Amino acid sequence: MPTLAMYKQAVNTAFEVVGLERKVELTLAVVEKVKEDPGFERFTLLFDGPSDVFLPQQTLPLYHADLGELDIFVSPIGPTANGYRYEAIFHMAI
Repeated sequence: MPTLAMYKQAVNTAFEVVGLERKVELTLAVVEKVKEDPGFERFTLLFDGPSDVFLPQQTLPLYHADLGELDIFVSPIGPTANGYRYEAIFHMAI
């Protein structure tokens, strides 16, 4: 499982949604550490997606050139000037 540090290195890079009829990419826009919690790593990822495809809340199979294949649960949080923004929240034991 990728860590906060690994996701920070992937900011502004593309994650391809696997298994759709057409190519859809989400760009990792923000990686934000959440409040300290001893023994846990907590962070949020914000992805920007295209305006012509809306993805409902679900676990998405994603592919990233450096991080490989990942299943990430994302929720749409609203429109942006260029598309839709999605959020993934992580709370992992370390």
